[in-house]
Order: sequence, then C-alpha cells, then structure tokens
Amino acid sequence: MKGKVILLSSAVLLMVFAVAPVMACTSVPATVTTTTFLVYTPGSTYTTPSGFTVQVGGTLDAYAALTIDNTVHPVYSVNTYFAITSPNGDSYTQYDATWYVETSYVTLQTANGFSGHIEMVGTTSSVGIQCVLQGFGSFRGQTLMVSYSGPTSGELTWNGVDMMH
Repeated sequence: MKGKVILLSSAVLLMVFAVAPVMACTSVPATVTTTTFLVYTPGSTYTTPSGFTVQVGGTLDAYAALTIDNTVHPVYSVNTYFAITSPNGDSYTQYDATWYVETSYVTLQTANGFSGHIEMVGTTSSVGIQCVLQGFGSFRGQTLMVSYSGPTSGELTWNGVDMMH
C-alpha cells in the first residue's frame, strides 16, 4: 500500500511538471550613459590605522540616459553607498540604487524604474562597474544587467541587456 501511494504521488508530480508552462525570457540590448551628477554627500568617513579610507552611508544622485532596445528613457538615479579606498587610490564601492525612469528630467521620483545593486572596483585612472537591477512599476518583470570597464573621467556608457520575463 505504502509503495502504491509513493508511486502515485510521484506520477502526479511528474505530470504536473511535464505540463507546467515554461516561462520564456527574452533579452534586448541596453545601455546607460551617465550625464550629470547632482548631489554627492560623503556620509560618515574614517581612516583605518593602515591608511584605508572607509565611507558609510554616502549618497549620490545623478541623471542618466537609459536606452532599452533603441528607446531612450531619462533616469533620475538615487544611490546610497559604502566605499573603501586604499592608500594608493584603489577602491571598492557598493551602491544600493534606485533608478526612476522619467518622462522628462523634471519629474524626478516616479512609480516606474529599476532598483538593485551596483559594484565598482577602480584605480585612480580606470574603473569596472557591474550592475543588476530589478524593474518595478511598468518595468516589473524585467532585469537590467549592465557593466562598464574603462577610464573614470568623462561620460561613461555602460552596456548590457534588459531581460524580460
């Protein structure tokens, strides 16, 4: 009897998984171009005995242009960060980011956009950035993954994909 119950349960589970729909995922090109840094607040800063500088709770607000599949969206970016800088200028920064997708650069915080995590590793002349953000509002169900590697000065363009579930 016990064997029949296990066999029947296994058969039912197999049928459920065999007929369950597979969720399709498509990706389209995405780029982010930083345009203007608005407000930078360093937060709490201290230096370790070995000369490393640590910043906790800093904020950085900025404008950017987000292009998803050839459609450009103005973005107001609100970021809180934690940063460590070595005595020779090498650095590691983590951002908790919310990117509000605007209809213009006037509305600031809207109900649509992306939020998630950005990591930066840099030297005094170059930086590597990786970003994974989840969509909310009209972008719900999308995952934005963009990265950048290059000089730290000038306009930075991050490249990647927008995954739509």
